[in-house]
Amino acid sequence: MDPRVIPFVKEEIIRNVIKSHASLLVTGWQKSGKSVSAVKAAMSVADTYYFDPLGNVPVEDIKERSASSDMQAFVAAIKLSDEVFSVLVVDNYEKLAPVDMLFLKSMLKDKKPDLKLILISGAFASISAMMDGIEAVVRVKVDTAELVYSSRMNS
Repeated sequence: MDPRVIPFVKEEIIRNVIKSHASLLVTGWQKSGKSVSAVKAAMSVADTYYFDPLGNVPVEDIKERSASSDMQAFVAAIKLSDEVFSVLVVDNYEKLAPVDMLFLKSMLKDKKPDLKLILISGAFASISAMMDGIEAVVRVKVDTAELVYSSRMNS
């Protein structure tokens, strides 16, 4: 595959999953492009809000990004619209404070119809406690991305 199209292929795969699922986990090795691909895919379909407890910013033109490590205050400030859905991207999930992990777990359990959730993690095992709320898993590789789980696969 032409290396120039690889980022667009990853984004398109993630974009299609965002459109059909309310919550998704994006996982992959370090430097595989999971954060940039997920954020760009989300930005192409909805207002995108980005939270990373480490303070990283993979794409500069994100509508809103966290300015602090207080995830609950950041989420409370999101202005949702009844007409369109928004996307909250939580990067480096495994680095969240315990109180934020509990908050995120409650968000996955009690999903809002106008807010889709994308969790990004490099370590699949760290998300196992949240899998009940995850509707899809996309594995990002160096040269592609693949849907490895969907709650709709067996329906």
